Amino acid sequence: VGFIPKLPHHLVASFRSTLEEAAGADLLVHVVDSSSGSLEEQMRSTRDTLDDLGHADDPCLLVFNKIDRAPAGLLERLRTEYPEAVFLSAIDPMQVGHLEARVRSGLRALSAAGLPAPAGVSMRPAWALESGGGS
Repeated sequence: VGFIPKLPHHLVASFRSTLEEAAGADLLVHVVDSSSGSLEEQMRSTRDTLDDLGHADDPCLLVFNKIDRAPAGLLERLRTEYPEAVFLSAIDPMQVGHLEARVRSGLRALSAAGLPAPAGVSMRPAWALESGGGS
């Protein structure tokens, strides 16, 4: 779910509804546009919305995309501040495999820890189950 400044109220309700559905997921994937000049504000908006919905502590994988377009020096700072995050660019399709591996790993860790999935409908990706994501 993207956050756009000064979004009309009727669209805000739609985004919020979408985020409420996503908040029922076993693992949230928070994708951040690393080329955005307002990425901290967008990240804060997402965290605040998840907090408002009661999902601030749900398992979440932070993903920075468009790393090929990030301003000089930003990636180094983000890698230091968010060492567990995934960094990728659509220019290198091999990076998608790394993201998939991290999602699978996150789902396996939740399962192995015996942690219950957040309340709501499970939205676990089908490919994680169909292609042996649990082993």
